[in-house]
Amino acid sequence: MIKFLPSYVGSKKQWVERLAPLFKGEPFIEYFCGSAVLSANLASNAILNDIDPFIHMILSRFEDQIVPESFSSHDYYAKRGEPDWWRYVYCLQRMSFSGVFRYSKNGYNVPIKKSKDGEPIGPVDVREEYAEALARWKELNPVVLAMNYSCLPYEMAQNRVAILDPPYGGSKAAYNVSDFKYGAYWNFVDGLKNYAKAIVIFDRLSNLEQHDITPLDTRTMRVAGHYDGDTEAIGIYFAGSWLSTWGTEEKEPKKRRKASKPKKEPAKTAEPPEEEAVEPVVVKHEKGRLKSLLSRIDVASSETIDLDEPTEKPKRKLTYKPASLKEVTCKKCQKNFSYMYSFGKPRSKCDECK
Repeated sequence: MIKFLPSYVGSKKQWVERLAPLFKGEPFIEYFCGSAVLSANLASNAILNDIDPFIHMILSRFEDQIVPESFSSHDYYAKRGEPDWWRYVYCLQRMSFSGVFRYSKNGYNVPIKKSKDGEPIGPVDVREEYAEALARWKELNPVVLAMNYSCLPYEMAQNRVAILDPPYGGSKAAYNVSDFKYGAYWNFVDGLKNYAKAIVIFDRLSNLEQHDITPLDTRTMRVAGHYDGDTEAIGIYFAGSWLSTWGTEEKEPKKRRKASKPKKEPAKTAEPPEEEAVEPVVVKHEKGRLKSLLSRIDVASSETIDLDEPTEKPKRKLTYKPASLKEVTCKKCQKNFSYMYSFGKPRSKCDECK
């Protein structure tokens, strides 16, 4: 299996084999791509979007990864604090605890994975894995964006398989956010039905059932800490409805009454028709069209289809705010610390006191 990040909490690698018979070889658009494992293994071409600026940097500059022959625990601790730590992330994620992807002002700040005897793992050699992933990345040649999902025009999903994996409402996952606007998100999903070839949606089982989406399958998610793993479910929208079984075959039309057979006319002798010249099929790359769509987006004040109100009312403007450095005082130990903040409830405790 191809992985642009060898280990990543929230990855959809468990669903690759289930989705392959339905969508392998189709163009994809992922609105919350993360490690983009579905596109890496199934898509013919892909638009990858994630609001995290470092995910964007890693996936858009994947060829800039530094992958040495041997990467030890000493390298892990040394490289994770460097300004360009993201260039070593393919090695860091292989050794990170539970596949967590996390960083702050001081760099990559995930504890290293340990062996059964309590010692840090390593050294590791991931050159072969990375070479395979890099070759696939070059073949896929994805369009990589770092925007709020709602700022992307619906037209970008035209004739594509749309992958939706938002923060799960009600989940205890550490990467979840408290101010995600779920009402606006579900309105966005409804609008997407008019453009995407198919929609593959992931969420908590209860959330899908609440919106009358038939879950095709479920799995237990890993959640760090003392919380129990939640139940993740998958739903698929195709040909005007949410599927109830794994399959995208359209229903056969009702049989029509047979028309009366026309009277046979005497056969006429005719010269065989000349063979028509077959012109080669030229497939134009979609990046020109995507560039045109992206030129319509003003990141500072993006005007998009209204998400909270009916479509006949005036559109409202949505603003994407990039991640920024936030400095706060820990409520427990009173020490100052800083971290990269993009959205959600601000942190009140440092890493040591969490």
